Amino acid sequence: MNFLAHLLIAERQEAEPAGALLGDAVRGNALTHLPHDVAASIRLHRRVDAVFDAHAGTRTTLSDLPAGERRWGRLTLDLYADHWLAKRWHEWHDEPLPDFCARMATAVAARRDAFAALSLAPPEPARLKATLMGARAPEGVETAIDRIAQRARRPEAVRAGCRNWRDHGAVLAPHLPAILRDCLRA
Repeated sequence: MNFLAHLLIAERQEAEPAGALLGDAVRGNALTHLPHDVAASIRLHRRVDAVFDAHAGTRTTLSDLPAGERRWGRLTLDLYADHWLAKRWHEWHDEPLPDFCARMATAVAARRDAFAALSLAPPEPARLKATLMGARAPEGVETAIDRIAQRARRPEAVRAGCRNWRDHGAVLAPHLPAILRDCLRA
C-alpha cells in the first residue's frame, strides 16, 4: 500500500495522517522524539505494511516476478495498489477523491512539528494533493516511479525494476479487495 491507501486506513483508524506518510521516512523503533499521535500512526503504517507483505496474494505475485524485477517488486505493487484504489475510490469512500486528497494534504502539511522532529520539511499541500491524485492515471504512477528513482543510488535499476508495474499489478489486482479489507483491520 502506498500514500493513498495509508491515508484511507489512517482515517478509518482515526490515526494522524502525517504519521501515515512518515512511516516510510522513519527508521527503527525509537519514536519517542515524535508527537505521540504521529508515533502511533507510524506504528499503524508498519502494521499495514506487514499485513500487505504477509498476504498470500502479495507473496504469490512477488514470487512470480522475474528475478531482475523482484528487488523492486514491493514498490511496484505498492504503487499499483494506490492506482487500483484511486480508480475504485467510490467503492471505498463516500467523499470524492479530489476532496479527500485536498483534506489529507492540508492535514499532513499542518503537522510541521512532526516533520521538524525528523528534520524534514512538511509537504506543500497542493503538491501532495497532486501526488495523491496522480495515482489515478498511469502517468501519475510513472511520475512516482521517476521521483523515487531520482532519490536512489541506482536510478536506472529502479526504473528497470518497475517498468512492468501494470502487468505485475494486474496479477495482484484480484487479491486487492481482500488485502485492503485486511489492512483496514490492522
